[in-house]
Amino acid sequence: MHTSSTAVDDARPEVPPGPGGDQIPALERELRALFGRLRRWQQHITRVGDLRLDPHTFMLLTTVREHSPLRVQDLAALLGLDASTASRHVKSLEAAGLVERAADPDDRRASLVRISQRGEDAWTADRDTRSALLHQTIESWAPDDRERLTSLLIRLNGELDRLQTDALDPERTNPAPKEPLS
Repeated sequence: MHTSSTAVDDARPEVPPGPGGDQIPALERELRALFGRLRRWQQHITRVGDLRLDPHTFMLLTTVREHSPLRVQDLAALLGLDASTASRHVKSLEAAGLVERAADPDDRRASLVRISQRGEDAWTADRDTRSALLHQTIESWAPDDRERLTSLLIRLNGELDRLQTDALDPERTNPAPKEPLS
C-alpha cells in the first residue's frame, strides 16, 4: 500500500489491481503528451486585434456566454472559484471590453455580467480557430473513430466531474450514519 507524508498524495486514489491496471501508465503518458500539445497549440490560437484569448480567458468567457446574464458569485460557483478571484477575472475581462456589467433588476446592490459584442467576436474567432485545428487533426479518421473518441471523452469528463464532486463533498459518498430514533 502507498503511504505518503503529504495530504495531497493521501487524497490521490490508488490504482486498483486487475484488468486494465497495466494500461494506466500508457494512458497517463498519452494524456501528458496531449496536454502538452494543447498548451503549445494554444500559443498559436486566435488574436482579435491585440487580444489573444488564453485558455483561462476562453473558459471564463465561455461560461459567461453560456450562462449570461449572471452574478459574479454564480460565475465563481460554476468555475469552482472563490468570489474574489472570479471578481478579479471579471474586472480583467471588463477592462478588455469582453464583458459588460449591468445592474441586477432584482437587487440593485448587485450586478449582472454578460458577454459584450467584442467578447462575442473574440470568442467566435477563437472557437472557429480551435474547431479548424481540431478538424485538420482528425479529418482523416473514420466517422466511427471520431464518434468513439467523443463518447469516451464525454465519459472520462463525467467520471472526473463525479470524482471531483465526491472529493469536495465527502458526505455525498460517505454519509454520516443515522442516529437511531429514541
